[in-house]
Amino acid sequence: MTKGAYVKNESFGFTLTELLVGIALVLLIATMAWPVWQTHMTHAKEALLIANIQSMAIFQEDYRMRYGRYATDLVDREAIRSTLGWAPKRNDHVTYSIPAAEGADYVVYALSSDGHSICLRMPAALRCDP
Repeated sequence: MTKGAYVKNESFGFTLTELLVGIALVLLIATMAWPVWQTHMTHAKEALLIANIQSMAIFQEDYRMRYGRYATDLVDREAIRSTLGWAPKRNDHVTYSIPAAEGADYVVYALSSDGHSICLRMPAALRCDP
């Protein structure tokens, strides 16, 4: 090497500052996306409960055509299955119940094992009062 010559230092990669800025941006985006994702998951779980209740409604309409009223006072899945013939295609670990009523309409409560619940007044598919 001659005097006054310098060695060109080419480094490949990121500096610590660049890595920290990148991590900070990823964390910022994740903290903004997390509540949106949780809301989406809640809506998806409620939609599944509503879809199951609406599929149950077909069996309730069949029961009403045969007996002139909707089936009520069905306290669990087994009572619903034996009276209406309805059961979800797979075991979704949801508790369904239809409380006693006159039979002109009916209310369905669904409670999933992870705490999501829905109450629908059928056949209008209106949410019950909280």
